[in-house]
Amino acid sequence: MAKVSIVQLKARKRSDGTVPLYLVIRNKKERSTVALEFSLHPRHWNGKRHEVRKSYLEHRKLNEHLRRVTERAESAVLDILLRDGKLTTRAVKEAMQQGSGETAPDFLSYFENRIAEFRDRGQHGSVDAYKPVLAKLRDYTKRTTHGSTLAFDELTVAFLRGFHTYLRKVHDNGQNTITKNLGYIRTVLYTAIREGLFPQEKNPFFQLRLNSKRASSSRLTIEEIWRLEDLVLEPGLLNDVRNYFIFAFYAAGMRISDVIQLVGDHIRLVGGIYRIEYTMAKTSDPSFSMPLLPKAEEILRFYGWPNVSREEYVFPIMPQHIRRGTEEAFMERKRKTALLNKYLKELAKLCDIDIRLTTHVARHSWAAYMDDNNLPIQRIQQTLSHKDTKTTQVYLHSLRSGMFDEELIRVLKRA
Repeated sequence: MAKVSIVQLKARKRSDGTVPLYLVIRNKKERSTVALEFSLHPRHWNGKRHEVRKSYLEHRKLNEHLRRVTERAESAVLDILLRDGKLTTRAVKEAMQQGSGETAPDFLSYFENRIAEFRDRGQHGSVDAYKPVLAKLRDYTKRTTHGSTLAFDELTVAFLRGFHTYLRKVHDNGQNTITKNLGYIRTVLYTAIREGLFPQEKNPFFQLRLNSKRASSSRLTIEEIWRLEDLVLEPGLLNDVRNYFIFAFYAAGMRISDVIQLVGDHIRLVGGIYRIEYTMAKTSDPSFSMPLLPKAEEILRFYGWPNVSREEYVFPIMPQHIRRGTEEAFMERKRKTALLNKYLKELAKLCDIDIRLTTHVARHSWAAYMDDNNLPIQRIQQTLSHKDTKTTQVYLHSLRSGMFDEELIRVLKRA
């Protein structure tokens, strides 16, 4: 007779210290597992009794659910034996998954666990991006199924197309936002597929094409960059915003999140010259390194560098008590970025710049100017920290008008 039990697979321990629960079906020498939607810290799990300890707040509720899961598996075993007398753990697993879906992982819970993993790893940008998508998905599920769970099998092409319509009509989302939302769902589903929670052949995204409109990538010409540089401003926030933007440009299109969090340790003396070396906040790419160009160095010295300690923020925009890389730092960066973009609009007017000037335009402008001056795309890719040149080519698509240290300095040297 097959043996059914619920266990924790410690080999699959998650970054937050919890271990997922699995239903294990053993029959002779065969062994098969069915992933459940719960993950617990080992201290809350009694491995001998195969139940949740009282130390877990909702132990009664969870143990009752696990009891029903076990009963359902045992019932599936009995049904298979009575039907054809040939029992395999795979048959038990399939019988359970074709049933009420009680043991099948809830996609919404799985999505929420993924967000928790992002938070544990300090990927606060991902948390910020995925949370509203989950909220929309929960609302749409409630509207369409009148329930609070979404079985993986319910994530069909028809469901996703309905969600597409919901995003457009209820949230007034544009095509690019809709595509991003569906893209996040696809990423979570693909992770589940890799973990064996959902069969690849049922992947609804095989039949669902995600379309987005190519965003027009605004850039400044080098002459407009120089106009910003030469603009005479009184000391104050407007002057600071201009300096941050110009610094970002001369630091190879540094993301504003990295400008805001630049600390003394990121400016290092290597081989007799100062270099900017840091780990990118967005990509966690530790390999960024470039020479400190004269204009960037001039701006740093304006703010007191090199008399800045290793852990001290260089620019007076991030409060010194907020630790780099924390969730608090992420939220502060968001607020400060919005503030910077507000003042960049004013700077655009002062310099007769007729595009929508944002912090990201510095990044676009640097990439485009390098491209204009024939810097090889592989080197542009390296400094933008794109995974491959295809991404860089998309980035430059609408910026083309008509290569590393020495080339970079030569290209950016002001006539």
